Amino acid sequence: MLNGTASTLPPEIGQMESLEYLRISNLPLAKIPKEIAQLKQLHYLALENLVLKDFSFLETLPNLKTLLLVNCDLSLFPSEIKSLSKLEILNLDKNKIVSFPNWFSDLSHIKRLILS
Repeated sequence: MLNGTASTLPPEIGQMESLEYLRISNLPLAKIPKEIAQLKQLHYLALENLVLKDFSFLETLPNLKTLLLVNCDLSLFPSEIKSLSKLEILNLDKNKIVSFPNWFSDLSHIKRLILS
């Protein structure tokens, strides 16, 4: 888990190729580094209390089964979520999302959805 005052994630995070679980919270991050794409074994990603505008990194995580974007100041579903064909758990708690996108029904593997 990363938590604290760092404003960037080190690019070396991509060298942790066996990483399966990553939780990042309460950091003043502007973006997630492109090196996260090297985490092909990542199954669980929790991003909490962050204000991110670019979610393109999600498209590079084909094995992601659990995604938490909690209190990330979202008003829309990030469209990149639709590329996560193995996603089973999606938690968008504590955001400002008011409607579902048309493509949401394409996420056929979703078992648990959390919104508030």
